[in-house]
Amino acid sequence: MSKRIFKLKFVPNDEANGARDALDEAGIEFYETPAGYLTAVGLNASGLWVADEDVAAARTVIDDFQKDWLEKMRTDAPFEQSASKSADRFMFSFLLFVAVLAIIILYIINAN
Repeated sequence: MSKRIFKLKFVPNDEANGARDALDEAGIEFYETPAGYLTAVGLNASGLWVADEDVAAARTVIDDFQKDWLEKMRTDAPFEQSASKSADRFMFSFLLFVAVLAIIILYIINAN
């Protein structure tokens, strides 16, 4: 029997390729299942799978890869950039809320 060692749902291509490369470099055989038709409704079994006897070694390889990946992402994308993106999203949401509220108030005023 096989076990899914790495889920591919919402994973960027470069991270997925890195996980594949890490397993290849470790000499661990794996296979991949693609996203199916039910992905649109939230059911997704896409991932990298390994045989039962390779699970412990594969888990170690994937854990090490993810630690390295996280450190790389933290150094490549400083906090200021992500904070600025959050501020932009907040401002957009706030302005959208104000616009919708103004439209509702104008509708109520004109309906009377």
